[in-house]
Amino acid sequence: MQETTNETKDTEILFKSLIYYLGNSAYKDVVQQLMTFKPQFDEPYLPEPEEATEQSATQEKAAKKAIIMLDASSSMLLNVDGEQKMKIAKSAVRSFAKTIGATSDVSLYVYGHAGSQENKDKQLSCSKIDEVYPLQKYNEESFFKAVDGVEAKGWTPLAGAIQKANRVSQSIDGDITLYIVSDGAEICDGNPVEEAKRFVEGRENRKVNIIGFDVDAKQENQLKAVAEAGNGEYFSAKNTEELKNTVIQKWIPPGFLDIISKQWSSPKGTFAILWQQMDVEKMSQRISYAINVEQGRFRDAIDVMYIEKMISEEQKDKLVKMIEEQKEKLEQVNVQLKQQKLNEIDNEVNRIDNKINDWAERMEKLREESKK
Repeated sequence: MQETTNETKDTEILFKSLIYYLGNSAYKDVVQQLMTFKPQFDEPYLPEPEEATEQSATQEKAAKKAIIMLDASSSMLLNVDGEQKMKIAKSAVRSFAKTIGATSDVSLYVYGHAGSQENKDKQLSCSKIDEVYPLQKYNEESFFKAVDGVEAKGWTPLAGAIQKANRVSQSIDGDITLYIVSDGAEICDGNPVEEAKRFVEGRENRKVNIIGFDVDAKQENQLKAVAEAGNGEYFSAKNTEELKNTVIQKWIPPGFLDIISKQWSSPKGTFAILWQQMDVEKMSQRISYAINVEQGRFRDAIDVMYIEKMISEEQKDKLVKMIEEQKEKLEQVNVQLKQQKLNEIDNEVNRIDNKINDWAERMEKLREESKK
């Protein structure tokens, strides 16, 4: 700044120099985070009559116990369709649990969420398989929080995950189905095919269903073998839509036409709205913090420049006024952006609610017509 003040006394140039040298580099991250935020509510499964009929011909009834296993290995940090695979998988798992939970107890296991992908963390990552939502009746808030807290980090102990599910479910009676969402094969030296066999051995009421999410041919072959050994089915999903559609069309059993109610499935009035509003508020607060940090730097720099006689008192006052105006503009942008995102949340809630209302009205008409 001393070089700049030696060359010019123009406060506009001095102000731009302050921004150039001391502007907050955190804006790129914190603003981008809020700008790219998209409200995401887990839409209910709203089957058309023909879909339910088609499913009835090929699907069995829902298992009494549904054990969901979510791959949280480091590869889930990669993007598909411009969105992180982990985020997509979480949404699909939540939607599935919400629907299947209408008639079945559910639990959620995660694996690959410990350590890192580095060799030094292999043992930790491969041995850490956690039941983050114990087998019980579905509770939306508790399940949402369990899924939300999962972070993709490490290796893929698929065999260990199936083994643990088998071990803890030995004393559980009734139908049990493992529903696995994975974007890769076993890399922890286990044998998931053998573990799938052990899981169903001597039990006709057990099976292992798998969705391979964006996997290559080699990985797909192993996942197919695991599902076959577990008397279940393997399904492939290459992108976001395929994953969501596969969960709906292949994992959701028939007969839910009369189970889902508008009151139960609409996000209106649920904690999920507040949860996302809080996320927006937190992101906006990070921007405010970045603005305040930058302002502190500017003020300190102006004080030093004045003390060192690099600028006059008149220049100091002008610069202080300019940075205050700059702060006010940035805060206005932050408020506008936050409100835009809050509006997007409301719009998405209304879109889903209208969709449910339209579906409910059509189904009611069909029921009335069928009675004639």
